[in-house]
Amino acid sequence: MMIKLIKWIGYDTHSEQLTKITNGIFIAQFFNTGILLLLVHANFDEVGLPFVDKHLFNGPFYDYTEGWYARVGHMIVQTMCINSIMPLGIEFMPIATKWFFQRRDQSWKEDHTQRLYTTKTSQIYQYMDLYSGPEFLIHFRYSSILNITFVTMMYGLGLPILFPIAAFAYFILYLCARYQVAYTYQMPPALDDLLTKNAINLLIFSPILLLLNGFWMLSNKQFFDSSVN
Repeated sequence: MMIKLIKWIGYDTHSEQLTKITNGIFIAQFFNTGILLLLVHANFDEVGLPFVDKHLFNGPFYDYTEGWYARVGHMIVQTMCINSIMPLGIEFMPIATKWFFQRRDQSWKEDHTQRLYTTKTSQIYQYMDLYSGPEFLIHFRYSSILNITFVTMMYGLGLPILFPIAAFAYFILYLCARYQVAYTYQMPPALDDLLTKNAINLLIFSPILLLLNGFWMLSNKQFFDSSVN
């Protein structure tokens, strides 16, 4: 819905439109991965938020306690592990779909020399759409990188295992992108550097999360001062 809305609004250039789509998908992914779990299990009774129903944020955790790491922290790490290997499954789907429809178009011939010139398509555009592969959605790559970075920075000091998980996720994204562009997807359209500059400008703010939320995590005296109030 967000992508359709942005396309309906329309922008002057294709790069600008992809930039807005990247930002929208990133905000949705980051809220779903890094913020939603925190809010659902948080208890704000001691804070007293104005204009907020007291029954809205009445979760079991007032702070980053031992129970929070066992329940919420475990789910965050598990989600990041799943997201790190998700590109492999996403890569398999277009390859399998492309292979199935191409082999069906070739009447399931076993001889490679026979099926090389065999097709049921009647127009050149149908043939090109069938054998050129799907469109390379580069905005999903940028949004995934931004989401991995921001979630890792937000909880990395309390959950340091997120840093090697993020490095592994970057490596998987790099391998999949290289393979997809070379063998699976269509050649991406020529774009300017707007998407890259947008990603860099957003990544600048990720250390702020590391400082703010990391300071909150390190201020828990039960873990770092061995004192219980």
